[in-house]
Amino acid sequence: MKKILILISVFLCVSIVYSQNPSSEKNTNSELIGFKFTDYFQFTVQSGFIQPVNPYLASRSYTSGNIGMDVSYRVNTELAIYLEMRYNFLTAKDTAATNSGYFESTIGARYYVIKPYCCRSSLFFESGFGPYVFVQRPSGLYYESNINPKGRKPTRRDPKDIYESVRRVSLGGNIGIGAELVISNNIFFTLKSKLNSVFENNGCTSFVTGIGGITMKF
Repeated sequence: MKKILILISVFLCVSIVYSQNPSSEKNTNSELIGFKFTDYFQFTVQSGFIQPVNPYLASRSYTSGNIGMDVSYRVNTELAIYLEMRYNFLTAKDTAATNSGYFESTIGARYYVIKPYCCRSSLFFESGFGPYVFVQRPSGLYYESNINPKGRKPTRRDPKDIYESVRRVSLGGNIGIGAELVISNNIFFTLKSKLNSVFENNGCTSFVTGIGGITMKF
């Protein structure tokens, strides 16, 4: 857990240092005329999958989906600051169990490796931290105790008899790699993969997310 926090902190610090040194390169590619390189906002609508990593979560949940959005500000050619909100679904393997999920809201930095003066599409690394809210809805099956065990049938009762509603807030962080594939000067297609770690009382919960979305530049 400490190593992950240190890695995220170092990444954010390095990104801030780079943001203080804007590139002095000039655009000499005529095909990029009209393409804005810095000082703009981006809005991304995204969706993808979540794959549990740690054994406890992986043994109880299938690979599931996620949906969310991202708002970022491009400080210069190397750095963007972003706010990302996403709900990660956790589909339980036990048919009697309730489905749950993590709602994440993170702030972070995105460092672009391929500079836009060379190519409009870019490869980037990003890292963020913030609250992760675990949500579990009440659900479940209840077996009548006075029925012969061999012939007993599940009777649906008050879901709270089996799985109670849970809402738990924990601090978490993520780090990942991605790419922006430019469709036009104002519309991108974004792909990325991230490792998420949620620091809870009973240990660290980790999962990998794969995300794709449409990005609009303003």
